[in-house]
Amino acid sequence: MHPAMTIKIWIHHLHDDVLRFEHALGELLRSRHFWMGAFVALLFVGLMMILLLWAMRSQPGTIDGFDYMYPYMHYRV
Repeated sequence: MHPAMTIKIWIHHLHDDVLRFEHALGELLRSRHFWMGAFVALLFVGLMMILLLWAMRSQPGTIDGFDYMYPYMHYRV
């Protein structure tokens, strides 16, 4: 087959595949299930980020409200 004809056929197939992809993407973006899943995933990531920031900012032993990691005791001399 002539190279120009082969390239023309390949470009035609590529064009058809791009159109199929655009159609599938359009259907996906119009789907409520997709947006609900995206919202739930974003909510989960946001919650994990808040928990991570809270854990990074907290000092050891202050989560339960005590000032020290261990109960305060006098040193024995």
